[in-house]
Amino acid sequence: MRALGPFERAPELAVAVSGGSDSLALTLLAARWAEAHGGRIVAITVDHGLRPEAAAEARQVKRWLGERGVRHVTLRWRGPKPVNGLPAAARRARYALLADYCRRHALLHLLLAHQAEDLAETFLIRLGHGSGLVGLAAMAPVAEFDGVRLLRPLLGVGRAALRATLRAESQGWIEDPTNQDMSFERARLRARLPQLQAQGIDGAEAAATARALGRARARLEDRIAALFAHVRLDPAGEARFPRALILDQPRPLALQALAWLLQTVGSQDYPPRGEALERLLAWIQAGPGRGRTLAGCRIQAANGWLRVWPEGQEMPGGRAARQGGRNPRPIRWLPRRPLIPGRFAVV
Repeated sequence: MRALGPFERAPELAVAVSGGSDSLALTLLAARWAEAHGGRIVAITVDHGLRPEAAAEARQVKRWLGERGVRHVTLRWRGPKPVNGLPAAARRARYALLADYCRRHALLHLLLAHQAEDLAETFLIRLGHGSGLVGLAAMAPVAEFDGVRLLRPLLGVGRAALRATLRAESQGWIEDPTNQDMSFERARLRARLPQLQAQGIDGAEAAATARALGRARARLEDRIAALFAHVRLDPAGEARFPRALILDQPRPLALQALAWLLQTVGSQDYPPRGEALERLLAWIQAGPGRGRTLAGCRIQAANGWLRVWPEGQEMPGGRAARQGGRNPRPIRWLPRRPLIPGRFAVV
């Protein structure tokens, strides 16, 4: 926890707990740490309403933690559920509910129970998808999301140690049946892990590689943050960036800076990448020309500036701005790391 600080004098923490072994172990450890520092925790379970057993499991978690004097609340994902992309939609809803609760109750820190095997699995999945440095860095120990600090203190701890901790505390846990559902990519990867290990691909080494890439990613973010200190932001939704600064950067850094700039201004869940981003950088290098569109943004290079604003909105300073029109998709800024959505993206 010391590496994830700073914390207030009497820290108040939220802990996401599903009832599985990882999150229950994290909850017990976090409660002990907070008490030792004069603080307290609240454990939060999200019931997605996708399994009939989920409500009973949330009540079981509440009973277990109540016996230990830990406050617990359950949040429910209400409303219609999408037919396609349900896992991703459920993940977005979960994080949105957790962050909203934290903001309403003035809780800055939200602890997540991702551990070393989760880190290794994410690395291997993204390796299979051909991800670059940012993706292969997998899960960050500290991230920001909607005004809340996401903390993952267990990335260096394996599941066996966490379950041993629960057994030492005489604490049971709930097995999530979706972990065995082969319709999910992560479950399919877990089923193949013994074969990968037989080929010399070790989960512990994959997790160590992801942590090393995470440190490299943090250095990349620091360099891009220094570049973004030169971005001029317009209340109408435009971002201006000196064209020369992009042209002076090494190609990988310039591409990543553009990707995060477009993701933020265009309010996209993911940054653009691949050939489209390469073509945009080549266009910027070629000099002024007709404007471009990418990732929900319109881009113009003129008079030494790269100008970016949301697609579908007239250029700031045009007729819509003069009539008091407002940005229909407001830019979402972050504390301390402006314009770097990769720093806080939920992964």
